[in-house]
Amino acid sequence: MIYLKNHALFFGSLGFGILIWILSYVCLPFYVNEPFHAETIFFVISSYGMLILGFSVLKPRLNSKELMVGHVHKILNILIGIIIISYLFRWIDLFYLRDLSFTNEPKYNRALNEMNSANSNLLLILLSVLKSLYFFPYVISIKTKQHRQRITTILAYLCLFLPLLEAVLKGTRKPLFEIFFIILLTTLVYNRKIITKLRIAITAVIVILLMSISMLVVFQRENLSHAFDTVFYEKLLESRYNEILEPKPSVISFFEDKQTSQVTKFYAMAAMQIGQYIAHGVFEFNHIIKFKALPITYGGYSFSPVTRFFNKIGILNNTKIENPSPREYVYLSSFGAMYIDFRWFTLMFMFLLGCLQKFVTFKSRENVFYAPILIYFSIINVFLPILNYIGGSGIYAILSAAVLLLILKLLGKALNEKSIST
Repeated sequence: MIYLKNHALFFGSLGFGILIWILSYVCLPFYVNEPFHAETIFFVISSYGMLILGFSVLKPRLNSKELMVGHVHKILNILIGIIIISYLFRWIDLFYLRDLSFTNEPKYNRALNEMNSANSNLLLILLSVLKSLYFFPYVISIKTKQHRQRITTILAYLCLFLPLLEAVLKGTRKPLFEIFFIILLTTLVYNRKIITKLRIAITAVIVILLMSISMLVVFQRENLSHAFDTVFYEKLLESRYNEILEPKPSVISFFEDKQTSQVTKFYAMAAMQIGQYIAHGVFEFNHIIKFKALPITYGGYSFSPVTRFFNKIGILNNTKIENPSPREYVYLSSFGAMYIDFRWFTLMFMFLLGCLQKFVTFKSRENVFYAPILIYFSIINVFLPILNYIGGSGIYAILSAAVLLLILKLLGKALNEKSIST
């Protein structure tokens, strides 16, 4: 019990992810069209087990002389500047080189983003990778209590919400949930306060806002109808999610009932959509695991952004990127994505991921710049049964963080040597 308490963030994030998945599965009024295969259950349980084993066996050593605390504020300001500049250039790339516009439908913007990607140059590509550090200033600001530095604190909060502009352009809900969990986990870990009725009320309001925005994004992106009417709900209930999790007749009757208010239908569908978003990934994985001819991609599926990046900067000679999943662009959970990449060697990957998380946990106690990575790994843990935060664009955050930490390590050594010599 003491060990669990000392590593509450790691075990708590795993448990919370499992809990919200179970609640979504139990509460959703849907039929599961395909029962769980024994291989799926064993793969998921084994993956969790190897992750925990990797975390448990590693025993890192602390070195408190890695970075002088007095320089944190200066480095934080530089980091904020880099992130803001990277987003400004990203927006230039999107609006002027790729021709995205708020007047376009999100689907068209996503198509333009892909078609005109060749217009980006090396500088814009590198800055686009650095923008993935957007949450670093917020986490560091909370952990180091930068409240007296008002401008720094305001800019740190601003950086946290910079991804929303691109999310609106492309009609994606992922950044909404990402930002919510970053705030939630950072508050729980580094800004613990007594739970009050006011804070519960504020959290409830935020959840309702998230549900509302989520539905508005779906409405704008899918363009199923001109209003939130019966046609919209009927078509939404025919989306790809429903091929695996089929709505019960009572659900269809509920949305066809003209006596039910539009507000009730709106929030009922929002709750169901979020529930499906959470629950369906494992069932999608369960569906593809039976495909014996499914190719092994050796990391090409989850880490395709790395290949894409090297293609753009000319290191690779236009290596072709293919999506081997029979379900195309439907989320398969982290387990499904890793299964496509590595099959049962995923267990070794999860073991190493557990070791890495233990290392970051210890390093975050001596170096504040490891704290955002710790939060990010916690988000990975929460979303393991939902979607793949290990790969995809999420790999940019990990790689950018590694480069940042390498620079800080070299800087820390230089500062320590200078202080010793003086």
